[in-house]
Parts: sequence; structure tokens; C-alpha cells
Amino acid sequence: MTAKPVEFVLDELGAVVDVQPAAHPLRRVDRDNSLLYEDGGDFDMGGAITDRTEDLRDANVVGAAFVDRSGSYIGTAPNLDLESVVGVRIEGYSGGYGHVDPTGEDGVPFQGTDDALVEQIRSTLYNALQWPDAGRTDVAFTHLTITNETPAMADWEDHHCYDFDVAFDGFETL
Repeated sequence: MTAKPVEFVLDELGAVVDVQPAAHPLRRVDRDNSLLYEDGGDFDMGGAITDRTEDLRDANVVGAAFVDRSGSYIGTAPNLDLESVVGVRIEGYSGGYGHVDPTGEDGVPFQGTDDALVEQIRSTLYNALQWPDAGRTDVAFTHLTITNETPAMADWEDHHCYDFDVAFDGFETL
């Protein structure tokens, strides 16, 4: 079963999937289950990115995984100040038959421009900034924050990777 915050992130990113050029698709991955969100196939984002070169020749990928949930008591009633964290990883390949191209001519730019894949994904998540769906009646998220951004690639490399966390802040009524 997919955690509700992971499902929320992957659902929001459907808008980014829809606007990608047909020649350079983006696929969503539930990293907790190693499942492609579009068709239910398998896609394991664990291990070295170079092990996924063949898969990245088919499409760029964005994966989400449940990372953490923590709460602390607030107020006089038994309520929790709650934070849930989802880890997001974006991967692409710019080598032969890849879907990343810094110029945008033979693929999508990966990062650093307004139309780059990383910026499209970040912007889409920030569009859902306030009151993201918690999926439970006793939990309400007030907002989300993107944090711990880690670009793990260089301009001269064929494999591109960018990680960040999405922290959902809210409360739970006990």
C-alpha cells in the first residue's frame, strides 16, 4: 500500500508527465514498491544509477518514497504537531538515446532553466503548497516545504540525478 503523502506527490506530478514531449517522456515511480505509477510495471531506483542506463533510454523518471513521520504533543488536548517526509528523486540520461539535453533540442533540459525538468517538478509541487490532502479525517496538513535539495550530477556527466525531500507539516487530532 502506498503512503498517502507519496500518493499525493505522485498524483501532483501527473501534470508534469502530461506536458512532456512524446519523444522524451517522464515516468513516475513509487519507490517504496518499485512500481511504475503509469502501468504498474517494475522499476527499481535502488543501487547505482549507471545500472539503469537502459531504462533511462526509455524515459526520464521521478520517484517518491516515504521517508519519515514524526509528531510532538501540542496544546492542552491530546493533539500532535505532525510532519511527514517524502523523498523525491529525479533521474535522466543524456548519453546516446537519452532524454536529457541541456539545449532542449534533443531532450529536455535537466536543471538550471525555467523549463528544465527539475524546475517543472518543484514548481508543480509548490503549486500544491497549502492544505495538501492527508488522506485521513484526523490528520490535516497545512502546507508542504521542499528541503534537503541535493543535485548529484555534473554538466559533463551522462547520468543526471537530483534529490530533495517534501516535508508535509500539519497536525493530528488524537
